Amino acid sequence: MDSQQPNVFPLRAPVEEALTLLREIVPVNIEIVFTAPPEALLVRGDASLVHQVVINLCTNAYKAIGRNGGKLGVKLAAVDDPSDGQLAPGCYHLLEVSDTGHGMDQSVLAHIFEPFFTTREVGEGTGLGLAVVHGIVSSMRGAITVRSRPGHGTTFSVYLPATSAQPQAAAAAAGIGA
Repeated sequence: MDSQQPNVFPLRAPVEEALTLLREIVPVNIEIVFTAPPEALLVRGDASLVHQVVINLCTNAYKAIGRNGGKLGVKLAAVDDPSDGQLAPGCYHLLEVSDTGHGMDQSVLAHIFEPFFTTREVGEGTGLGLAVVHGIVSSMRGAITVRSRPGHGTTFSVYLPATSAQPQAAAAAAGIGA
């Protein structure tokens, strides 16, 4: 199958696969809490790119939490007509990543999706992770928002258009590598 052709897939599959990998590298004093509805949340796109979004957002989250530990939350949900003004009316699936880390002030929030912008020390990151995430979400005709306050953690909300189309049999059987 052409890797450029968007597939229909359940959002949960690449999220769970990414969380399995993350549990191996996230410090044990950071609790990962995953919540999702029992029904399949179907989206159209490239599951491996959603996997990359989860890895990037969760990596930033656990690094923001730091050595003292805390909670990294990942939530999936169906939402109707998000009222953020970035999206056309319709049904969307939400991928939310939240942390109990140090949070960000408005001056940082104004630049977080810009390529090469980083608050990390030299050698600790390229500043491309959130720019890549933003590009992936936009390519899937979705939107990403962020809420954060210093000392109160951060929440990234990714909205991807829902689809009622059924997953391709080969893609569903092969998981995210399809």
